[in-house]
Amino acid sequence: MSIGPPTTSATHDATGNASEATRQAADAAALATFKAGGTSAAYQTTLNANAAADFRRRIASAVGNGIDPAVFRQGLWELTGSFT
Repeated sequence: MSIGPPTTSATHDATGNASEATRQAADAAALATFKAGGTSAAYQTTLNANAAADFRRRIASAVGNGIDPAVFRQGLWELTGSFT
């Protein structure tokens, strides 16, 4: 999932792409665990934790690269109820 258009920071864009790849791999591992007999509650909790970690990585990258992190903070807030 891409969040917004490319920015003026190639470093931030690359970090965002790497973060997304990490999230997708973690989600795939969670799905495999679920299919092997895991519970739906554990699966959903893991997906939420993976998404929160992705938002946090993107926030850190945005701040470090001079990009406004508001969209990522809002996504994290909607998912977890926390801006950090």
